[in-house]
Amino acid sequence: VEREALDEIRAHVFATRTAAVAEGITAVAPPAIILLAMPPREIFLFGLIHGKGMLVVGALFGLLWEIGLMDRIGSETFTEGRAGRGVVRQFMLALFDDAAWPVWQVLIAIVALVLVLTLFRVLSACWTLVTYYNFTLTRSGDDLRCEYGLLTRVASTIPLHRIQEVVIREGPWHRWSKRTSIAVQTAGATAGQEAPARRAWLAPLVHNAEVPRLLETVIADAPADPAWHPGLPRGARREVVGAPFVVVPGS
Repeated sequence: VEREALDEIRAHVFATRTAAVAEGITAVAPPAIILLAMPPREIFLFGLIHGKGMLVVGALFGLLWEIGLMDRIGSETFTEGRAGRGVVRQFMLALFDDAAWPVWQVLIAIVALVLVLTLFRVLSACWTLVTYYNFTLTRSGDDLRCEYGLLTRVASTIPLHRIQEVVIREGPWHRWSKRTSIAVQTAGATAGQEAPARRAWLAPLVHNAEVPRLLETVIADAPADPAWHPGLPRGARREVVGAPFVVVPGS
């Protein structure tokens, strides 16, 4: 359909769901309120933090394998008389024998590995920037609407009454950058039976100061400053120590 027709259909659906239509009165869609608009810098930072670069890594390795470059790299590295084979042999001799450690060669390999992982992380961030470009979260009545994408525009609607779970993710890189990722899990219903729950991004990356405002939008009685309760001090030890007592009798 054309874009104008799509906007008309969306406006009609929102109007019929959020406004009581009296006889002879035209339904008017409630105005959309922008809750979050992520600039390219924040999306790129989200790609660096999230680090979902295995798709890029897999595609790159698949391309190198198809053109035969992986076989060439392996033969150049591990063939008899090559420098790479000598480094591997010297490392194994130092590990299991009294030979000297190839310190410089190991340092060069570590630096090369760090550079490769950094390159993969940057490629992942670039892919994330293309995927979630111009991520915008708006609210229209009782629905949340997400729009994003540079090459392929994606628009999804999240009904507030379908939200079952709010997931707040804050890893080490999140804490370092003072950011938080928020996702919601929704459940639908089709033909009288429940559909599988699905998770969608409410805010891929947002500053910590904006978290209470977004939570108030999703959860009516959300606390302004939620209290986090740590696990029991001996909880981890119980999980580790209790497992053998369950496995051993069964074996």
